[in-house]
Amino acid sequence: MTTRHLVHLATGVFLVGCFTLPAYLVRAADEDAASGFHGVLELADLGAETLAKFSGGPDYNKEDWQLFVQLLYRLGQYPTAQLNSWTTSWDDEERPEIGDLYEVTGKVVSVETLAFPDGLSQLQQRSKLYRCQVRWDATEAKLVVLTPRVPKRWANRDLTAGEPIRFRGVLLSALENNEKIAAVLLTDHLSWYPLQGVPSGQALLARHGMDVGLLDEVVHRKPFVEPSVSREGDAFYACLAAVEQVDREKLAEFAKENVAVVAEKWRLLHDSLAKQHQVLEEKTAVGRQLAIAEAVLERSKAGMSSVAPLFLQPEQEVGELVRLEGIARRAVRIAGTDRPELEAYYELEIFPPDSQDLPIVCCTTSLPPGFPSGDEIREPVRISGIFFKSWQYRSRKITSTDGETKRQRRLYTPIVVAGRPIWLTDARTHNSRWGLWGGVAFLAVLVILWINFAKLTRRDRMLRSQSRQLKTPETLPPIVSNDDVPEIKT
Repeated sequence: MTTRHLVHLATGVFLVGCFTLPAYLVRAADEDAASGFHGVLELADLGAETLAKFSGGPDYNKEDWQLFVQLLYRLGQYPTAQLNSWTTSWDDEERPEIGDLYEVTGKVVSVETLAFPDGLSQLQQRSKLYRCQVRWDATEAKLVVLTPRVPKRWANRDLTAGEPIRFRGVLLSALENNEKIAAVLLTDHLSWYPLQGVPSGQALLARHGMDVGLLDEVVHRKPFVEPSVSREGDAFYACLAAVEQVDREKLAEFAKENVAVVAEKWRLLHDSLAKQHQVLEEKTAVGRQLAIAEAVLERSKAGMSSVAPLFLQPEQEVGELVRLEGIARRAVRIAGTDRPELEAYYELEIFPPDSQDLPIVCCTTSLPPGFPSGDEIREPVRISGIFFKSWQYRSRKITSTDGETKRQRRLYTPIVVAGRPIWLTDARTHNSRWGLWGGVAFLAVLVILWINFAKLTRRDRMLRSQSRQLKTPETLPPIVSNDDVPEIKT
C-alpha cells in the first residue's frame, strides 16, 4: 500500500469518525440520563461498589471525606435542569437505590459543624461541613443530611426547631428497621422556608414558595454576578416570581404595616444612639446609625419607608418590606431573561424625596395599563416590594477630572423587587379637574359679560335712535294754543 493510499485511508477514517462520534456522544448522554445520577457516578468510578464502602458515621474516615468531595463536585458539575430530570420522589414502600438523587421535604431538628480534614479543605475551598438531623415529613423518620452550607441566619440566632426545608440529595446509605436514623444523604444546597425570626418580607417570600436561603447568594455593591460566582440570578428570579404571586392590595397592606414596625425599632434605638453620639466624633458608626434612625422616623410620618438604610446598610436590609413614593423618570422593558417561565420584566427608576436625586431601581413583572415607557418620563408612583441588593452601575453622564480621561462614574443604587406600581393619577386628575372647571367658569364669566355688554350696547343704540326720532319736526305733536284750553269754571 502506497503512502498516497494510506493518506486517503486515514482521511476516510477521520471523516467517518467526525460523523459518528457526535452521534455516539449523544447516545451515551441519553443512556446516562436514562440510568439516572448513579449512572453518572459509575462513569466517574463512584459506582455501587465504591458507595458501599461508606461507613455511615457518625465518625467519618478519610475515604468518606474523599467521597463527599467527589460527590459535591459532581453535583456542581451539572445544571439545575439536568439534576431535576434525574431527581425522583422517594416512595417509602420501595427500597431506594444508593447513588440516586431524591427530593426530601422535612423539618430541621439539629445542626452540628464538622471540620474538613487537612488537605481536603483547600481542595474543596471550604473548611466546614454541616450535619443536620431532619425529620422527614413522609414518615416522621429522622434523616442525616450532609451539606457544605446552611442559611447564614442559622449562625446568628438560635435555630428554631421545626425549620421547614427541602433539598435534593444523593443517597449514601439507607438503614432498615432503624427507628433513629432512616438514611444518610448529601446535598450541596438546602432550600429554606422560614416561618419566623426573619424580616417580614422574607417570611412573605417563603409563604409563596421562595427558597429564602437563596438570598445568601446576593453580592452587594457589585453588578449582577455570573452563575459561576454565585446563584444570585436564581435568587432574583425566584424573588420576582414569589412577589408576583402576592395579591397587590395585600402586598401594599403588609408594606404599610412594616413601615410602622421598622419605625418603632429605630425609635427605640434613637435615644441611646443620640446619647452615645454626644460624646463621640461626628463621623462614626454611631453617627451614621443616628442619621438612619432620624431619616426612618421622618419618612414614617408620611407612612413611607426611608431609603437611607437601603443605601447605607444593604446587608442588613435584604428581604425587608418597603413602601416608597416618588417620581418615575424611566421605565423600560427587559426581555431575554433566559428563563422559560418569564418572558420579560420591567425596570423603573424612581426618585423618592429623600434619595438625594439618586434612583431606586424597581423591578416588576407588570405596569399599570397605559403607563408610559422610555427614558424621559415623569410619573408619580407608589411601590410596595422587597429590597433585594445594592447594585453597582455606571452613570449615563460622562465625567472627567484633572489628569483623567473621560469616564462614567460608578454609582450604587438599591434594587427593589415589587408588585405592580400604583400610578398616582388621582392627584393629577383632581388638579386637572379643578383646572378644567376653573377654565369653564372663566369662559362662562366671559360669555356672561359679553352677553351683558351686547345687551347694554343694543339698548343704548335703541335709546339713541328714539332720541333722534323725538327731535324730528314731522313727528312732533302739534303745539296747543291757549285758545284751545278749556275754561275752568268755579
